[in-house]
Order: sequence, then structure tokens, then C-alpha cells
Amino acid sequence: MDREKTINNWGGVMSQQTDQLISIFEQFRKPGKPSEDLFEAVGREAMKRKIECFVCDGKPVEFVLSAFPAKSPNHTEKTLGPLPDGAEEVALGNFVRFANLCTDAYEPGVVVRVVTDGLVFRDILHLSEQAVTQYHERCVRMAAGTPIKIMTLLDFFHDDLTIETALKSMLDQFGQSEEEINDRIRLEPDTNMLYCGLSRFMQTDIVWPEGLSMSQIRKRAGRVGKQMLMRSEAFSRLITHHYPDAVRLSCHPSTKAGIKYSWQFIPGNIGWNTPWHNVLCVVNGRYTLMRRVDAEEQGFELVYKGDQPYYFRDHPSPETDLV
Repeated sequence: MDREKTINNWGGVMSQQTDQLISIFEQFRKPGKPSEDLFEAVGREAMKRKIECFVCDGKPVEFVLSAFPAKSPNHTEKTLGPLPDGAEEVALGNFVRFANLCTDAYEPGVVVRVVTDGLVFRDILHLSEQAVTQYHERCVRMAAGTPIKIMTLLDFFHDDLTIETALKSMLDQFGQSEEEINDRIRLEPDTNMLYCGLSRFMQTDIVWPEGLSMSQIRKRAGRVGKQMLMRSEAFSRLITHHYPDAVRLSCHPSTKAGIKYSWQFIPGNIGWNTPWHNVLCVVNGRYTLMRRVDAEEQGFELVYKGDQPYYFRDHPSPETDLV
């Protein structure tokens, strides 16, 4: 009888800790349109089953996100330069805040693995290997000493593999044909949302040749978006192969039905802006992300960290300093 009572009590504690972790996560998830957001309907229960497996074993709960590829090469309109800046600092700090709250509720805490995907898309986006590598290394330094573990494509393969060989190996093992991807775009809401988002981003992320009409840009951006989707899905399968039990996070809109859960990078930030496509602005004492050109048009002050342009603020005061 005592043993049965102990087991029941322990089961109650685990369930309570799992619920607490999900409640904490809800403070950081990016909600979608009510007609598309399935978190309450099915996503919450799917997340609970995953988290309970870690809690039952007394292990840190694993979260995995594919993101932080490199700064958008459009430094005139969108970003301040090729290196991580205030946007990445605050975004990574948001993961740390999440991890600290989870540790308060569940002593083993969490591990957030951020798998940077710049090497996966480098050739498609015409990014140099140096730009991708320097961006990744600076993010690693920003996350040093935190529960945030930053990885890259090469971490999944032998040390002697080149980027091109690793990419080919990933596509050979986990890639799908264009026909299969087209079917998924047509039939799967999450895949369709990802494709539309990638195609839309490419319209402004790539510096297109002068003289192209908007219709031509959309068509070319759609083809690039398809290429990126095929790489993205293969990369996602590679990550799932290595971390099958982890809770998957996403920087894109999703149904949040259990496969992936959309993450909010900047506290209180509205919209789907990402740190690597935008600049950080401190407006009325709150963080937000926007295009560089929009911050400049509003007359915001550019703030430097050392000799690096780092973020914008609406007016100089202690409340608008980056913390």
C-alpha cells in the first residue's frame, strides 16, 4: 500500500512538473491565427507526452531549433551588417530566460539546441563560407556559459567531411524529390506555410538584378523558396534522426499540432520577424524587430557596441539601453 501510494505521489509530481514546464513554454510560443493554431486542440497534449519522457527519467528536457543561418545580405534595407548584433543578443537571451524559468520549476532544467542552418542554404543565398562561419562563431560566443548549445551541419558528420560532402550526404539520406515536396506543399498545412514564408522572404532578402518586374521577382523567389524548402526538410529529418525525442521549435508559422512549435524570439514582439532578417529597436522601452530602412525612416538613433552598429533606439535614456 505504501509503495503504491509513493508511486502515485511520484506520478503526481511528474505530471505537475510537466504542466509547469508547458505553462512556462506558453509564455514564449508564437501564437498563430485562431483558425490555424492547433496548440490547444492537440499540440499541448503532444508536447506533454514528449516532456513527460524526460521528466520521468529525471533528465533535462531537450528542445531543438533550426535557425540563425546568417545575416541577410541585404544590409542596405534589412540588416546592419554580416555579424550578430543586438537582435541576436536579445533573442539568445530570451532562450536563457526560458531555460532559467524551467530550471526553477524542474531542477534538471532544459537544453536548447540551436542548429544553425547557414551552411545548408549558403550556396542558394549566395553567402560566402566566411560570412556564415563568422556569424555562427559569434553566436557561439554569445551563448557561452548558458544552456544554449549552438551546432551546425558539420556536427552531424565526421570531422574530415567538407561542407559540400556533408550537404550531399544529408540530401542523399534524408532528401525528398521535388514531386514529393510538391505533394507535401499541397497536402500539409505546415509545409505549405513554410514554403509560402520562404518564397516571400526571398523577394526582399536577395538583391535581384535591376530591371526585373515584381512578377519576375516573385517567380524567381518561388523557385528559390522551393530549393530552400527541399534543403530545409532534409535538414529537419537529419535533426529528428539524431534527436527523435526532443521538442522541435520553429522560426516559421506552424499549426503547432505537435510536429513543431513556433517560437517567439523577442519578448513581446508581434509578427514573424527574425533577428537575422532585421534590426533590433528599443521603442518606448520595449524591444521590437524591423527592417533597417524602417528604423532609419522613423529617425531612430543607431547605437554602437564598440565599433559595431548594434541596434536602434527611439531616444537616448536608460530605458532605451540594451540590457
